Amino acid sequence: MSIDLLRECMKRTEDYYRGLLLLKQDWNAEKNEAAIAMIKIRLNMIDKLQEKTRYDGQSDYYKNLQ
Repeated sequence: MSIDLLRECMKRTEDYYRGLLLLKQDWNAEKNEAAIAMIKIRLNMIDKLQEKTRYDGQSDYYKNLQ
């Protein structure tokens, strides 16, 4: 159950970073190159962590949050 909560938090964080990435790419992308790179790294880290938090008994809702 606590892993489901963790996955929910990761999904919300991922959504935040994806929105921020879109904003940074659409608005002065050349000025935001460093920020864009950092956001992409964080999204990659979240993806890897989400893979590690899956388990067999987990509901399909939480398994498919990515």
